[in-house]
Amino acid sequence: MEISIVEAMKTEVPVTASAGGVVERIVSTPGTLVNAGHPIVLIKEEVMA
Repeated sequence: MEISIVEAMKTEVPVTASAGGVVERIVSTPGTLVNAGHPIVLIKEEVMA
């Protein structure tokens, strides 16, 4: 699922979640530099019963 869009050199790159769940916290703020591997959001995984 697409959860964010990152702009790199005027190109928009979709960011997808590696697991289903609920966004628990947004870690990065708009306009800041984000390095590869740096979290943008924290996702609380939903466990299916």
